[in-house]
Amino acid sequence: MKVQSSIIDEVIELTDKNGNTIKSIPFRFDVAQMAQRVTELRLKLSDVKPDDYEQAGRTTVDLFTAVLGEQAMAELLDFYGDSYVSLVNDLTPLMTDEIFPAIDAYRQRLVALRKKVK
Repeated sequence: MKVQSSIIDEVIELTDKNGNTIKSIPFRFDVAQMAQRVTELRLKLSDVKPDDYEQAGRTTVDLFTAVLGEQAMAELLDFYGDSYVSLVNDLTPLMTDEIFPAIDAYRQRLVALRKKVK
């Protein structure tokens, strides 16, 4: 059984305080390949206790790394330094507007295909 794979090609633009692009970080996300891992990390993040900031931070970085890849994430961590809140604020729209809906749509196609096979 094969479900059409969705590839998301994006570029994250890192800008200075004046809005000038300092660096562009391209990444490719294969929805079919990474859906399970990203879903596991989303569930793990939802299970983190509200006051366990260290675990929430590690899991969030793991989630972003699963989506963006190690190289892109290393560049982002270098750029943002200790500004984890800014990093999360800047990446959240990408996750909630593109990545998570693409995974949800992929899973729906998979479920529909499985129903047709039965």
